[in-house]
Amino acid sequence: MRRSVGIFAAALCLAPLLAAGAAPVVVEVTYLGQGQFSFRKHVYDYAQVLQAIRTTHQDEHIDLVSVDVPVPLSVSERQKICGLKQDLGTQLKMHLEVGDGTSVPQFCN
Repeated sequence: MRRSVGIFAAALCLAPLLAAGAAPVVVEVTYLGQGQFSFRKHVYDYAQVLQAIRTTHQDEHIDLVSVDVPVPLSVSERQKICGLKQDLGTQLKMHLEVGDGTSVPQFCN
């Protein structure tokens, strides 16, 4: 009895360490403009991309959604992209293309 309790206690102590060692789950999306997103080589509107991400990663904790933004954004488009953060319950990082071809990172609050 004591031995099984000890094994159970050791398993409880090791579980967080094993989970912490897992690779982070980063979802990569491209914003195409006019409310369209590309995820895994398919084009979706906002509701569809949410569903596709949730279906693909249903048993995983998503650590970060990385959104490549090669087009200029309006304020409403930024708000829609940042809505993914709240709807997926994770961090969101946009990579905004600058005129010289470089990318500037921006996090949503």
